[in-house]
Amino acid sequence: MKRLLACSAVVLAASAAGCLETEDDTIQFSDDFETPIYVNWLWGGDVQMVTTTHPGEHAAMIGPGAWMEHVLSINRIVDDPDDQWGQGFSDGNWIEYTTDCTGRPALAIEPFTIPPGADRTARIRLVLDGSGGGEFGRRKLMLPALPAFLGPPDEPGYEEYMIQFRAVRLETGPAAVCTIDNLHLMVSGGTLGY
Repeated sequence: MKRLLACSAVVLAASAAGCLETEDDTIQFSDDFETPIYVNWLWGGDVQMVTTTHPGEHAAMIGPGAWMEHVLSINRIVDDPDDQWGQGFSDGNWIEYTTDCTGRPALAIEPFTIPPGADRTARIRLVLDGSGGGEFGRRKLMLPALPAFLGPPDEPGYEEYMIQFRAVRLETGPAAVCTIDNLHLMVSGGTLGY
């Protein structure tokens, strides 16, 4: 559901349609792996670009126990931690990708700093598992609820606070070899997001 907001007279004069709030239902991060991995990603282990079904199209191949991580800068305000639709409500937050990996993936929100600091920063971590080499298929996973380390400040009466998603990390299990392409990340700023 998209939230329509009142528009200024200037915008209304230009368009009869309603306005969407900034970043509602907008993909926050996307990579089709057509730019070499080393330009935008950090990685460890066996990670390489491979050609996919069509000539000139590429994907990332992640070998057993390997990882790759991309920096993010996504800030979200949690309005009221006592509101059932506020802290921890995860609709509108998802990761989507194409893969040949047949296993069961795991998606988590973890601290960006260890131990977790008071800065409320987080990393989105996707662990791919199973064998690759099958047919490419689209996967979509909802992000879990916000974990305790992103919780509100201890100050009474403080109703809103910011969380920051600072990185997205892709990993494979110890025996997995997975190819991944067309990665999209949604962390909504709308009524159905964090």
